[in-house]
Amino acid sequence: MGSREMPPSSSPRRSWTGSPLPPSLPASGSGPSSPGTVLFYQGTLTLGAAAVREVMTPPVVQAVTAAGGLMIACLAVNIWRLASLRVANMLPGLVLAGLLTWILEQVPAFF
Repeated sequence: MGSREMPPSSSPRRSWTGSPLPPSLPASGSGPSSPGTVLFYQGTLTLGAAAVREVMTPPVVQAVTAAGGLMIACLAVNIWRLASLRVANMLPGLVLAGLLTWILEQVPAFF
């Protein structure tokens, strides 16, 4: 009398439908992974890279890489729970590091 058994009809398990996707995800050919969406994002990234090709000199790439490395270190600090750092708020620093480096390259050397 102390143990209760669940009737078979109210079992929390669901039967497998054979689809690797959960029922809430769309079928292929629609949604965020459709060929048109992928083409749009890849095309945008390719055209954007072509637009900034002349600006991305080795010192600019080094500055953006250094800023990205610091952000990855901040992510490690978050994962280890040593501090709570808002890494997403640091994303503009990637653009700022590259932009400032490019500006300093254009200014004649005063140093």
